[in-house]
Amino acid sequence: MTVSTPTSSRLARRRRRAGLLLSLPAVIIVVALLGIPIGQAVYYSMTTWDGITSTWIGPGRDCKNNGVTPVTGRADDPSEEVSP
Repeated sequence: MTVSTPTSSRLARRRRRAGLLLSLPAVIIVVALLGIPIGQAVYYSMTTWDGITSTWIGPGRDCKNNGVTPVTGRADDPSEEVSP
């Protein structure tokens, strides 16, 4: 005894599969157009650029030994202290 599936169920599965396959290129394009610039922004924010080469200063580097001078604020500079 074989049990056959109803035609509407088979048709619904085919339509669902076709809908997913046809929407897949649009999803890939949207992810690429959003993901690539976000990834580049994260990469650029984790590097320092001297005009010729870039140096990674993000996670995984020792901040004391990477050759980058930290930015100091006015409070750290004794020559520019503001008196109250």
